[in-house]
Amino acid sequence: MSIILPAYRFETALPVTVQVNNASGGVKGLTVVVACRDGGTVNSWLDFNDSTFKTSGWTTQQSSMTEVSTSIAAGVYAIAAGLDLNAMTNLPAATNKLILEYEITAGGTSGNAIDVIDISEVGLIFDHDETRKEVNDATGDLEHYKRDNATVRQRWPLKTKNDVAPTVQAGVQTKRKAPTL
Repeated sequence: MSIILPAYRFETALPVTVQVNNASGGVKGLTVVVACRDGGTVNSWLDFNDSTFKTSGWTTQQSSMTEVSTSIAAGVYAIAAGLDLNAMTNLPAATNKLILEYEITAGGTSGNAIDVIDISEVGLIFDHDETRKEVNDATGDLEHYKRDNATVRQRWPLKTKNDVAPTVQAGVQTKRKAPTL
């Protein structure tokens, strides 16, 4: 059974798990690997070594998955650090689906499973809460920084309702007078 995993383009540790069960419950001790294909193609897979989509010449086309816990979550396998969508160097902007192709083997038995990652730009809304915003004293613009807290992601000029740029002074809150002693 496939599932659709919602994600946004700037995810850095998207959890990727698969559960393998039989009539007795979770199946332990399997060899599980996963490949990640660009959903807009039939032949472009992620090279986990350099986070680049390629049609040939992969160093690591499949990533090994480890069993989460043999006692608590028997049969659940995961990519240890998750999938870093933000590090994928050539993920086309038009790509909104990634296909996870699992290969599961034990002894002479094998099986396959597929999940879909549905990529959305909506996640940027949440990203605004995780980064800093400040008013640039020199320009009076509101600046929103990327996660590195050094690079400006977006800049908005601040204006009053009369379309006048506000006066910005370091240490003085807007709409308040300077403190007096």
